[in-house]
Amino acid sequence: MTNQKAKLAEFGSMVAKHAPENGLYPTDIYHLVTFRESQSKGRIPWVYEPVLIIAAQGRKYVYLNGKRYEYSAGNFLALFMPMANFI
Repeated sequence: MTNQKAKLAEFGSMVAKHAPENGLYPTDIYHLVTFRESQSKGRIPWVYEPVLIIAAQGRKYVYLNGKRYEYSAGNFLALFMPMANFI
């Protein structure tokens, strides 16, 4: 296992401790939450508030104006203003 893969696996384990099941979990740090979703839900209309999302495991997709954006473990999604899209 490469060093990067080992670090991603460790990061995923740390996040899993704070999100043991599907759902949103607040932390002791103001505005920091962990989120877990293990099943695809199909395309759902959604409004993201300004946010930084760091993917710990798997692959996520966001659709904006018909275009698909992908972020996966070790990557992030940064939005600086509210944005309506499909997840």
